[in-house]
Amino acid sequence: MVAQETLTNENKNEINHLYGIKEILTESEWIERFRAAGFSSISIMDTSKELTKTVITDIRPSETISEELYDIWDAHHEYLSRPNIPLSFRVFTCRK
Repeated sequence: MVAQETLTNENKNEINHLYGIKEILTESEWIERFRAAGFSSISIMDTSKELTKTVITDIRPSETISEELYDIWDAHHEYLSRPNIPLSFRVFTCRK
């Protein structure tokens, strides 16, 4: 998960509440952290930097997945459906 920009306190609180993540780094902050951890070769895979929206039209609840997890999925989907969300993703490849 990558922040598209420096997040506001409101964004941070909302993301923390939804995902339980206390810190969301920007692409450059991730690279700084990887370098600080001793990685010298850092590259980013060529992927779309936009989150792909998918539509699921037929959900059959599983007997092994709790209702709480479905509620979390619904909250995640609702968050990602908002316009101009400040999140994206990257795939980093790092070597020491």
